Amino acid sequence: MEEAALAADVVRDNYVVGALIGRGAFSCLFVAEDRRRDEAVVLKVTDTTEKTHEIICEREAIILKNLAHPNVVELYARHAKVAGRYDVAALEYLRGPTLDAVGEAIGALREGFVRSVAMDLCGALRYLHAHGVLHRDLKPDNVVLVGLDATRPSDGENPERAVLIDFGLARTLSPADVDLDSSRHALDDSLSKFTMDLSAVGCRDYAAPEVTRGYRGGRKAFEEALAPCTSKYGVAADVYSFGRVLRHAFCGTLESEAPPLAALCGVLSRAMTKSRRRVIWSLRKAASESARDAVDGLTRRDAAARMKLSEFEAHPWLNAGRAPVLLASPKARAAELLDCAMDLSARRRSANRAAPEMKRSPSSTLKKSPSFAPTEAAIADDDREDATPEPSPAAESRTL
Repeated sequence: MEEAALAADVVRDNYVVGALIGRGAFSCLFVAEDRRRDEAVVLKVTDTTEKTHEIICEREAIILKNLAHPNVVELYARHAKVAGRYDVAALEYLRGPTLDAVGEAIGALREGFVRSVAMDLCGALRYLHAHGVLHRDLKPDNVVLVGLDATRPSDGENPERAVLIDFGLARTLSPADVDLDSSRHALDDSLSKFTMDLSAVGCRDYAAPEVTRGYRGGRKAFEEALAPCTSKYGVAADVYSFGRVLRHAFCGTLESEAPPLAALCGVLSRAMTKSRRRVIWSLRKAASESARDAVDGLTRRDAAARMKLSEFEAHPWLNAGRAPVLLASPKARAAELLDCAMDLSARRRSANRAAPEMKRSPSSTLKKSPSFAPTEAAIADDDREDATPEPSPAAESRTL
């Protein structure tokens, strides 16, 4: 069905379309070459016959065009009403698998790998929230790990960066909702307490309890990406989803315990297929105590008691992955300064011995100003002293 959009003049004039690389709930992704930028991009083609899809595309474009962060996907261009019914967005081409693909291939991921991803996602979410944006659909499918081999997913090396994608369900806060111009601490505090009636959107496996609370039938009935109800929540819902993503990465599953039959089937399946995928049913066994404390803080059911992103950013577990800044002791610093001073003194003595003595005649000495810089008046006086007038012809005849 997307052939009509790809054959449209606006697409053919600006892009060389390649292969289909992904398909979502109502969009298709194609790799393409941008003729103007001379680089690869991703074309997101969406059928906007339904008004809801058109609104989602327009909202995503408005949000992304005002964002610029290395851990947030970049929007280059948007073409609406292509072939009368399609929305085509040109997005940054991210070379790497999604976090979901790596998890599906490996299962429980290495703690250092998860920490690296957590650093980037925390930075992305703090940036979004500071700019009044709620993502509302944070899940492993929407995290791309740049720099890893998509054909052979592995957690052997950390990704160059983790990038948050798919802002179709994102929502912006207006100045009437929260003061975005306040100080960072005041903004962080006000955002953590702010809630409002919003559509209950997102994936039920990662959605916060306050998001699914308004849906009739409870969490288990929350199947759709766009639920026909509203709930009262705020940016703390993104924080909960973030914690669920980390838990899934650590364990390879979101289940807290394995049903007996499922566990037996899993063992038999891995034995028959020789799969190396690991599933750890308990976070206590999958992660260190410090990591568990961080994840538990992010996933508290009470939104008011949930850990803030600023607190997570300062958590010992997250900072254990950052390169330490080694500060010299005062004693070592003093010794270093003394060595520098002695070296400088030795260089000056050597230069003084090597320099020839300069003898200056009184007539050639310039008059100096108090700041030891020759003034224009002093230079003029010297010029007058050095100049000797030539005798005139009349004077020469009288002399003779």
